[in-house]
Amino acid sequence: MPEDQSINGDIWTEEANHLLKKIGWEKIADSNIDVPGTDGYMHGIDSIFTFFDGFRPNKEQAVFLEAKRYLTSSFNGSKFNDWIRVIDLKIRSLKDSQDFFDRYPSLESCNVRNALLVVWFHDFENYPQFREKIDKALMNVKLPGTRGGSKTNKLFVLTNDGICKLASIVKSVSDWN
Repeated sequence: MPEDQSINGDIWTEEANHLLKKIGWEKIADSNIDVPGTDGYMHGIDSIFTFFDGFRPNKEQAVFLEAKRYLTSSFNGSKFNDWIRVIDLKIRSLKDSQDFFDRYPSLESCNVRNALLVVWFHDFENYPQFREKIDKALMNVKLPGTRGGSKTNKLFVLTNDGICKLASIVKSVSDWN
């Protein structure tokens, strides 16, 4: 079975949203929205966040979140290529869409070139044996190139290990405070 549909997928999107809010990112709009792009299509976005980058504090960063929930047994390594290609196309279509900025005016002053793909494999007892397949799939991703001199988008991927590390840091900081 591919990504869990409907309720389980929505639950995972909300869990990912909760984690990103805990690290101080600001959620923009609702979850699971459709946004018009310059290509004439509506693009589904799980969530949009903003944050300030410590290395470039003069410009807020916008991040498109794509959250997936999968079984290790139904995952195919080529899915990363598909997801990353689609996310890249969404960013390229939305970053120049006046309809997008009319709907979310706070993003107009942001750097809209970032995406975070968060994939949770919920049969986590199988994940340790599966980790090597994920690492190999990520190493084989063909990154989208720039088109027409435009800047390269920043696409980040977190799977179970990275998600757990981030959650642990959030808990440690919370406990410390």
